[in-house]
Amino acid sequence: TSSDEGIAPPPFSLGAGNLMPPSPRPAVHPEVQAERAFKPVIVIDPGHGGHDSGAKKNGAVEKEIVLAFGKILRDKLEATGRYRVLMTRDKDVFVPLGERVDFAERNKANLFIAVHCDYAGRAGASGATIYSLRDSVAQSLRRSTKGSLASKILSRDEIKAVKKASGDVDAVKSILADLAGREVDVTTERTSAFARSVIANMGATTNMRQDPDKQASFRVLKTAQFPSVLIELAYVTNKEDAKRLQSDTWRNKVSDSIMTAVEKYFSNQLAQLPM
Repeated sequence: TSSDEGIAPPPFSLGAGNLMPPSPRPAVHPEVQAERAFKPVIVIDPGHGGHDSGAKKNGAVEKEIVLAFGKILRDKLEATGRYRVLMTRDKDVFVPLGERVDFAERNKANLFIAVHCDYAGRAGASGATIYSLRDSVAQSLRRSTKGSLASKILSRDEIKAVKKASGDVDAVKSILADLAGREVDVTTERTSAFARSVIANMGATTNMRQDPDKQASFRVLKTAQFPSVLIELAYVTNKEDAKRLQSDTWRNKVSDSIMTAVEKYFSNQLAQLPM
């Protein structure tokens, strides 16, 4: 008789006979897959630095407070593993205003958060304020998008390609400029949504000004490429505010609230993608 020694047993004898193939998972929209794999870029911009100390009063020095706060917020956001977080400065150096925005644009930021402390002539002024781009500046950005930028919206090679295909260069430029103008509108809407979320969440952890949602034309807010806000944490000229600004416990609570606003903002952006 022949021996079966050395012959591998059939697969079902290894316990594989009862295994069932995994159930198919529902298809995920490609845009949702891309969004999940993508880490949004968040730029934190601690104001002042170097020779520019910013506001000083009651032992509080703005450039030091906002740098320390920015690092805490950065570390919390990075710890989630969901974001790429950059800082315009991570040490005591001066960065010109224009370079701060350029840095964010070069790194294709998806959100820009400038952090400052407030100063007032009266000691009673107190609380946090959130600034976003003034409507008049947003309108100016729209005009420039449809005007001067429209002439530069196609490269020479692209113009040649359009001429070869259809010859209607002006029509293509107009369409692209219109789309760029709509991007300004979308960015403005997203900025407003994020600002409201910051106010709602910060309000649970610190005192806010009576009307904390403000508009301004600060240079660091003058961009149409990404939502951006400027957060005035509190007043150095108010003794109680100054104490809060220098408190590790307060910084931890408030940075948590801003992180929550960031999380909600990007969760909402993901939820709006078509499935």
